[in-house]
Amino acid sequence: MPPIDLTADYFRYVNEIANECLKRAVPAVEFLETPPSGWGEIVRQLVDIRSRLVTSDDAANAAGMLSTGYFVTYIGADRIAAFAAQADISARCQQLFLQRRCSPYSRGDALFHAYPHLFDTLLNDELIPLSEVPRRRGAGHVAVGSHFAAIDGAVTPELLDWVTDTFPTLPKWIRLDAHSLWDKCPMRTVREAIIVPTRPEWWRDLSVINRTNFHARHDLFPVTPSPQTVLEFWDYEVRHIRRLEVNVARDGRGTLSLLIEELSHIDPATQQLLGYCLHLDTVDPVGTSFAASTLLHLDLAINLYECQRAAEREAATLRDGVNVEATSRTHIFRINNVPFTSLPGFCRRFFRAASLADEYLHAQFGAEA
Repeated sequence: MPPIDLTADYFRYVNEIANECLKRAVPAVEFLETPPSGWGEIVRQLVDIRSRLVTSDDAANAAGMLSTGYFVTYIGADRIAAFAAQADISARCQQLFLQRRCSPYSRGDALFHAYPHLFDTLLNDELIPLSEVPRRRGAGHVAVGSHFAAIDGAVTPELLDWVTDTFPTLPKWIRLDAHSLWDKCPMRTVREAIIVPTRPEWWRDLSVINRTNFHARHDLFPVTPSPQTVLEFWDYEVRHIRRLEVNVARDGRGTLSLLIEELSHIDPATQQLLGYCLHLDTVDPVGTSFAASTLLHLDLAINLYECQRAAEREAATLRDGVNVEATSRTHIFRINNVPFTSLPGFCRRFFRAASLADEYLHAQFGAEA
């Protein structure tokens, strides 16, 4: 076992390189394979320390990558160590990326430092008016002065194009990556089971009376890949989605709210769990037809749960009535005064697991989804 100070040095190097990878927008494997100027010695020390920590699991994990041609300048345990260090740095990059993605805006962020007027346009300190930042159709970025800024990846170009085409006159707000500005356009880098079925008819006339609520839950399970299960397999094994939960409630004042959260698994490397959340509300009373109902607002958000909160959220359901507070909740899109009938369109374009979204919409709206 290396001395504690060497282990501390290793994790310091991992953190420094992960931050630099995010800054340069390069993957860890590329950074280690071809270190930027001034980083070569740090990378060498990183691999040297990691080689003293190599385990049988590291060797097993690296076995399938030895034929890739990466890190061929290293020999034996050093090459296994290079792959292990790459995995450690990639995990730290993911952790830092999600924390940065969900961090509050600050006037010191690169975007607002260069264009301070944008900070004064923020809605609830989180969202920028889309009207302030020109966007080309199909793009995942916007033009800001002479630069470009990336739109949060959960707000896809397809979603924005659809919203713009469908509701061209309504004001819209989005979240941008305020940490990076670009001189050029950036590159955008189980069988399902209904565990708790939704109540199918409430939406026709908003028949949820004051101080009542109900919920639904849809889960994914492992499946054998086949032409019939390709969506479920991809959503579970590649996107790592686990379930979708729905809660509908009307409070004592008569406001009807709908909350849908799509949850991933807990990433074993970072102990983070990510929730994609859609929330809407309306004050239209019981008896209002679905087609005639207008929402006060519809917003999209990212819930990041870390460590203990991730475990608590994974174990809880909306049915339990236990509100597990996210480590951070970050709104990424908002639109006001859209018709309730737009809900299926947002669900299909926002949630990552198409199989879960389709199952929920079919269970809730049937052929009218």
